[in-house]
Order: sequence, then C-alpha cells, then structure tokens
Amino acid sequence: MNKISNKLKLFFLTSAVIFPSILTISCNSITNNKPTQQDQNTNNKDQNQQDNSNNSSNGQINDQTNHINETKLFNSHFIDINELQTLTPYQIHRKTKDYIESEKEFNNFLKTNNIDFTINENKEHNQKYWEFVSKLGEYGNIGDTKLNRTKFYNPNIPLSYSIKQQKLEQLKEEEIKDLTSKEFDFTNLIKNNPFGFLPSNLSQLFSYATFKSLEKLFNIKDITFLKSRHDDITGIFELLINTKNKKYYYKVTKQTNLFLKTNEDFFKYIHERSFQLEINVKQWVIERDEKTFEEIKRLNFANASGTAWIIDRIKNDDKDNYELLLATNIHVFNLRNTFDKSIFNNKLEDNKWKQFPVGFYDGKDTTSSEDNRKMAIYLKANRTEKIDSKNGLVESDVDKEKSIEAFEIYSQYLVAPYYIPRYSTDHIFFKDINKKSKYFDDNDYLSKTNNSGADFVTLRLKIQKNKLEKLLPSLAEVIEKDQEKDWYIKFKNSKFSPLQTQFYAGYPKHWNPFIRKTQFRGLKSEGGIISTQRKILEDIYFRDIWLKYNEQKNKEYNAINENYKKYEKPFIDNEHGMNLTIADQFSTLYTNVPFGQIALKQGASGSMVIDSSFNVIGILNTEVEDTRASKYISIPLFEYQGQKISLPVRVQTNGVILFNSLSNDYLNKDNKEPKIIDDLIEKLKEDKLKTINLNP
Repeated sequence: MNKISNKLKLFFLTSAVIFPSILTISCNSITNNKPTQQDQNTNNKDQNQQDNSNNSSNGQINDQTNHINETKLFNSHFIDINELQTLTPYQIHRKTKDYIESEKEFNNFLKTNNIDFTINENKEHNQKYWEFVSKLGEYGNIGDTKLNRTKFYNPNIPLSYSIKQQKLEQLKEEEIKDLTSKEFDFTNLIKNNPFGFLPSNLSQLFSYATFKSLEKLFNIKDITFLKSRHDDITGIFELLINTKNKKYYYKVTKQTNLFLKTNEDFFKYIHERSFQLEINVKQWVIERDEKTFEEIKRLNFANASGTAWIIDRIKNDDKDNYELLLATNIHVFNLRNTFDKSIFNNKLEDNKWKQFPVGFYDGKDTTSSEDNRKMAIYLKANRTEKIDSKNGLVESDVDKEKSIEAFEIYSQYLVAPYYIPRYSTDHIFFKDINKKSKYFDDNDYLSKTNNSGADFVTLRLKIQKNKLEKLLPSLAEVIEKDQEKDWYIKFKNSKFSPLQTQFYAGYPKHWNPFIRKTQFRGLKSEGGIISTQRKILEDIYFRDIWLKYNEQKNKEYNAINENYKKYEKPFIDNEHGMNLTIADQFSTLYTNVPFGQIALKQGASGSMVIDSSFNVIGILNTEVEDTRASKYISIPLFEYQGQKISLPVRVQTNGVILFNSLSNDYLNKDNKEPKIIDDLIEKLKEDKLKTINLNP
C-alpha cells in the first residue's frame, strides 16, 4: 500500500459532481495516548463519602488565591444522589478532582512554556496539550484574557484524544450467581438522570453518588462498594451493592420499565424526523485545459445531497401547503456557486450567462440547457422506510427511485434561508496573510468580524399537503392534532458536556466506496472533545449562502472591500440575490468514533445530533480522518483476480456544531454565550410568525 502523507483531511459532507467539498488541513503527529479514568470505588471509605458529600460544592478554584484544598476533591462518590439529579453533566464534571486540578495545571503549562499557536505549532508540546484537554473535555476557554485564549487555542483537531465517561466497575457473572434480584423502582432515577435514559447512564449516575445518600435511597447500611453491568442494545441494567455484611442485587430492563431506553430508540427518533435533501443545479464553471492551459467555460449539471430535519411548522391559512422550518448546514444549501456571477471576475460573457441561464433541474435530464423557469422544478427528498439495526449497527440503503419532488424551488430558493446565526467577535488570528483581506478590513495581528456564526441555516420551505405523508409519515399522522406539538424536537439551554452520550444519523454516501448508494446510517458516541470557539481561522472555515437581496443588509453583510457593490444589480431578472459569508467559529464537538469504526461521510452534513435524553444538541457538519499510513486497520471487502481488496480505516471523528455556545467571547450586548435556537425563537417573535412548538 502506498504511503500516505501525514495530514488530516477535513470533509464538508455534501457530495457534489463539481467543486467537491474535500479540503485538507495540516496537522502534527499525534499519538493515541489517552488518559484512563481510574475507578475509585474500592478506595473510598464511608467516612470519605460523608466528608465529600458535605463539601461537594466546594471543589472550585479560587481565582484570587489559586489555592485548592486537594484533600476535599474526588472523582467518584462525592455528590448526594438527590443533588446529582438537579445538576447537569457539565456542572458535575466541573466539580471533579480531575477537572479542577487539570484546569490549574493546564493554565500553568501554557504560561510556563510560552505557548502561542499564532506564532508556531508547538509540536513538542502537542501531546501534553491534548492530554490536559482530554481531562477537561474542552479547549478554547483557557486563559485569563481574550488575547491569551487566542494564543492558547490549538488549531489542530484532537484525533485519538477524548474524555472518558466515568462508570461503575463492571460486575462479573460469578458475583451474582447465587443472588436474587431485589425489588426497587428505578423510575425516578431514570427520568431525572442528567446523563440520560440508557442503562449505561445509570452506571454514570451511581459512580458520582455518595454512599451515604445511596444507603438512604436503598434503605441499607454500611455500603463498601458498587458494581454494575449494562447493555444499551437490549436495555438491561444490573447493580450490585456490597455492604460490610451482605450483597444486594438489583435489575431493571426495558421490558419492566418503559422509561429505560435502548440505542435503537434514539436512532428511530432521528430517523422519523430526518430526510435526504437532493439539490440539482445548472451552473457555469471555468476549467483549465490540462495541455493548453486554456480556460474552458461550460454549463455544468451538478448534483449534491445533504441531510435535513424538521424543527417546527409555521402556522398559516394556506389550504394547499404546509410551511416547515428545516435544519441543515449552510454548505448544503450554498447556492452561491450557481447564482453569483461575480465569482467569475468578468470572465463570463453576459450573452452566455443569458443564453444558457443557471438554475435548477430535475436531476435526470443533463442535456437541456434552456431556461426551465416556467416548469415546476423541485428539490427532491428521500428517506428509508425503516432502520436496520443489527448487532447495534444502524444502516439501511436508500432506494433512489423512491425520492419525491418535495419543495418547488424557483419560487422559494431566495427566501428559503430564514435564519443564519450571525454574531460579532474579535481577537481572531487568520493564518494566511495573503488571503486575509478577503475576509477582514484590517492588517492587524488580531482581527474582528461582524459575520461570525456557524455552519447552520434554518430553511423555510412549503410542501404540498398531499406529499407530507410520503416524506414524513409519522408527522402526517399527528399534524393538525393535539399531539403535533409533542412530535417536534426538544432543546435545552444548558451547556453540553461530552460526558453525555450522543447519537447522530443521516444520509451519507455508503461507507463501502465500491457501492454507489447512499444509506441511512447512525453512530453512537461516548465522550469526545469540544472546541469552545474557533479562534484561529483559515480559508476553509468560511461559508457562503445566497440570499434574497436587501439593500441595507447587503451593505452590512458585504462591507469588506465594498463587495456590496457587486450585488446592487441582479444577475437574473426577478431573482435579485446577494451573498453572505459566515466565519464558522461556533462551539464544535468532535465525537468519539472508536478506532476501527467509520465516521459518517459526505451526504451526512446536516444530520441531527441528540443526547440520550432526546434533546437536540447540535448538527453534524464535518468528517475528519487521520491519513497517516502508520495507523490503520483494514476491513476486507471482496476478492478480485486473486487479490483481496480491503478498506483502510484510520482514526476518524465527526464535527458537530453545538447549539449552545460554551464561549462568551462574543461582542454581544450582554457578553453571554449565544444560543442558536433561542435566537431563532427571537427572530420568529420579531417577525410575528407563530409556530406549533417554538413560538406557539
């Protein structure tokens, strides 16, 4: 096998015929040296649990003295079980010994070694940097000033590093072979568990609970240690409590308690609300002849697909159409390459632009270059009828012939982008000085932008009522009924912690490169690492979206280099558009895809991401793969002419844009961490648009 250069490939997951979104960023060599979370169950004596319970809220760094009473810090069994149910995983983690000590040590490490990623890559410190981050679960907030937080921000991606979920020690079959399960109602614990509704989440919860509070809960005395066993595929949780004199065994299953969930429940939830969105466009391209280097201009028929899902429905009086709010990525619905004539820098003649107009097509007829605006052209949508979940793996092939003409597009494409997160930030370092003037209007060391945001767009699209059942049958069953409100997704305002289990699924191209199909596929992630705000930028982190022209907003959005002048006149009669370029800086979770598994590929962009309490936490937008030849495993595919063909699988991760920022380094009026869905709700209120769920 040929050696592959030591690089990270970062893929924006929309597949396309032209201008494929495959980009490469440089990365340093990173070893897979993950810290292990040690189980402390057997070492924590009863008196320690009482001390720790009384001091569970005191494990914080004092900013003034920077002193910690380390004798009062623990990682396990130190918070009352009742208090645990009122906290978030983010809050729980910040009370642990690992977090408090690592935050202090990380700060000292960065200052002592004069770490500054705006000047150099600090290769010799990379491994130590990520070891600290893998205990904190996040990076980007370290530093007492904005300047330091930018200097300390590592622009590389933390492959092979992930925070570990803490669970109880696993019990063995021989430890319970003579025991009978005792009666105990787990309902309240499951319903109020901040970690989620899975059996493994119960193990997480108990690992933090004090023995004293558990003695009261189970009405037993003198607990010495706990062990558990869980199966998230079938929905089983077993708990063994040892006391000084006796063993107590408890068991709960999904069959005996409906509040306990399995992996499949979460994938099914995503599947019912998601679909594949197909975008077929006619666009001009300028290519260079390989031999003569002559520029060749031609009209290209391109197709792309991504994943979209339902946020809400706008109430209206339209007898024929429902109006939906959909979520996807900006780069999925990026129509700038199609409709923005200015990108050709006057190299494309007006007569060609008018004679062979850009636009949409049906995805099949790639011969007709005539204007088809008088025809009904649709964005197509597709989905699998069911999910196939074997051995915990979720994947089902998509039947291309079953796609439906979902959204009439010519009348909607300019107004479809309803809400794009947009904020102001400063202290941004841009890596390529030769390209900086494209995005910033200064030559300073650190820059400011009013176009900071996320690779996320809320689309507002109408669909004929008789087509809804084919696209979203479960919504069609409850629409215009009392149950409809409960069908829509739920959001929480709390900060996300990678200690929470994540599920995400969408419609990527098939993981097997020899199968030319898309599929519905899902992944479960336990752990991961969060970039709280991307403070060091390069070209690949800027997203374009094509909007309906507005004179005031055009001057605001495109002030850099007076770009607004490019859009003052329409390129197409009666379709006056303009560009908005967003810097993708928002908090991003890099999921924990176990080595040997395959991350979601192109086409999965826009996939819904939820925690194990059915709360939507974000949206998928990238795939990252370590292409070092030294570290991979091979998945056998087939044999051809006596040769075994295999697929090399390297360390991979997916990037998820979180809806609640973990950084407050924004120039907002209140300097608070922005929340994307809250801001969407505010826009709905400003526009006086009533919806079923978010703004009833």
